[in-house]
Amino acid sequence: MRVGLDGTSVWGSPVGQYTYMANLIRNIVLLGSNHDFTIYCRKVVPDEFRCISDRVTFKICKFNNRKMCEQISIPCFAYRDHVDLIHTCWIHPLIYMGKSVVTIHGLEWRTHPDVPIHSRINTLYYKTTIENTARKATRLIAISKFIKQAFIDELNVPEEKIDVVYHGVNLNIYNRITDEEQLKKVKNKYNLPDRFILFVGAMVANKNLVRLIKAFQAIRNEPDNKDVGLVIAGIQAWNSKPIIELAKKLKIERHVTFAGFVPIEDMSSLYTLSTLYAFPSIVEGFGLPILEAFACETAVITSNVTAMPEVAGDAAILIDPYNVDEIADAMVKVLSDESLQKAMIKKGLERAKNFTWKNTAEKTLEVYKKAIAS
Repeated sequence: MRVGLDGTSVWGSPVGQYTYMANLIRNIVLLGSNHDFTIYCRKVVPDEFRCISDRVTFKICKFNNRKMCEQISIPCFAYRDHVDLIHTCWIHPLIYMGKSVVTIHGLEWRTHPDVPIHSRINTLYYKTTIENTARKATRLIAISKFIKQAFIDELNVPEEKIDVVYHGVNLNIYNRITDEEQLKKVKNKYNLPDRFILFVGAMVANKNLVRLIKAFQAIRNEPDNKDVGLVIAGIQAWNSKPIIELAKKLKIERHVTFAGFVPIEDMSSLYTLSTLYAFPSIVEGFGLPILEAFACETAVITSNVTAMPEVAGDAAILIDPYNVDEIADAMVKVLSDESLQKAMIKKGLERAKNFTWKNTAEKTLEVYKKAIAS
């Protein structure tokens, strides 16, 4: 089997689709030694793929713009390379007529049109291409049952055309840090308080940071929580300014740390140092930070909607993301009960072990075989 893999998302900050494709491609190449893989990269071969460079062929898309790579470079390369199928993210190239597998990460602009997640340009792009993708892709991979059902309901995609393949978490990278010097270094680097609630993710509307900050303000009114801080670790997006201004408006800016993008080598220490991980998103296609927190033995509260219950199982406290009081109550419940924290940590670690990138790669290879056979 000759497969062309879209590696153009492995560029810039290692979040979202970057994390998915980097881990999937590395694992699928190592597992699929009987197959020929060509990886289509943007401008350069990323360091993420150096470990498999002797096993694959790389083709470089010359465009800076990823959309141009997706729509022009990848289909042109695929035709010349005579691949049996291509595997892309989000979209099926408009001009490509061969067999394909497309991983779909979301349909938020249709399921949650009141939550502006993407820029207007990206939203327009996805709206324009998504029906073509649903129609032309040989098979679709949904990263959760929630996403699969959304495509069935919103785009009338036949259920048998969609396979659910979950993300994984790398337990060699994400684990509890016991090195006190390392923890001290990270604490000083980001000026972290002794006790804090952590959020990890891009500062975009679906992450529900406005309600998280309001809930945090509410719990600080209780004497036992006067020393608790809130740390928000993630890149500022196109509509992040109101989130930062809210902390100032509520006069709690001294207790809210906007850490910005945190490199992967500091992430496990950050999770380890936190007392609680809060992830009250309104909509998620998956919710990988939940597993990262579990792997680092951190108690988690997250939302009871979209894909988050699928990921968290019974290892987290699930809350209504639209209810500030419920978010605050869950925070207080965990912060005030060490025995509850320990029980949640134990369940979370066991839960994380069920999600591996090797398993993701194995199931994805099975999808390729279905696509070829169809």
